Amino acid sequence: MMHTIKLVVLLLASAVAWVDRGHQAGREIREPVCASEIDAARWAAAAAEGRGRYRVGPEIDRAMALFRFHRRTEALSRLTRVERLREEYGQGLPDEKGTALLTSVGRLRDCITRASAAPLATLTVRVFMGGDSPDDRGPPVPGVLVLVEDIIVGRTSSDGTLRLRVPSGAIELRAEVHEDSGYRGDGKADLAPRASGEVAILLGESSHPTYRTELRLREANYDTIVVSSASLTLEFLENGTVVPLERLIEVELLDANLREQSFLTEHFRVERGRLVASDPPALLAGLPKNEWIYFGATGRDRAGVHRHNIVRLRILRR
Repeated sequence: MMHTIKLVVLLLASAVAWVDRGHQAGREIREPVCASEIDAARWAAAAAEGRGRYRVGPEIDRAMALFRFHRRTEALSRLTRVERLREEYGQGLPDEKGTALLTSVGRLRDCITRASAAPLATLTVRVFMGGDSPDDRGPPVPGVLVLVEDIIVGRTSSDGTLRLRVPSGAIELRAEVHEDSGYRGDGKADLAPRASGEVAILLGESSHPTYRTELRLREANYDTIVVSSASLTLEFLENGTVVPLERLIEVELLDANLREQSFLTEHFRVERGRLVASDPPALLAGLPKNEWIYFGATGRDRAGVHRHNIVRLRILRR
């Protein structure tokens, strides 16, 4: 009898161990690919960022999101921009912080180059107009811009839905209406590889949602432009390609703490999809010289997306 009890206990212990290994295996399967590398790169980016420096953290996050979408080439292109930190954006950056950032980004690049992203899942997004309470669901809303992990993935159809392939694992979603009266809603999902799911997002009023897009001052050399420059052009880029604008929303002058100083919108116009200064020498002559200043620009592209970002520049007197 005692022998039988011992045998049962051993069998139960083995079963518990088998189940526990199964749970651990499940957790390992759901563990994000390149998780330690992305965490290290984020920490290094946070330590390197500061006043007067380009923010590389969002670029790293965008690269990882693209990789999870199985868009490896675009992800590596994003990381190439980060690796140019020492050349273009590293002025005044302590050597140890710059080295740590570039080392961690290099390791993330190596991981993304070697690894395979987890299989995608299928998600149906349903967007509704919100009501007076958080649970009050209004009518479905067509034509709403949907973003997954800060990547534009499409717009809702006539019935307010969008069915798409998304990264498996935890993801964050946004639904945005880029009009004069803006609306925004947020959602989350966590799907196993190759699984299907559904999420509902309620729209609420928002202060003019915009999509953060690379902004470049075309005439700048290492963020520097001479006061006598005959042209001054701001252009938004997506994967190195200009995003054509159809409408200028605003251009602002910001100080070193990114606080608004004045509006420069009247000095610009849309030309060939870019924001072009009407009288560059006059505009540059009236701005601070030999110190870092910032332009914040917002424009509406031909797909109805409001693009926004900040670019820094230094104006030389010669």
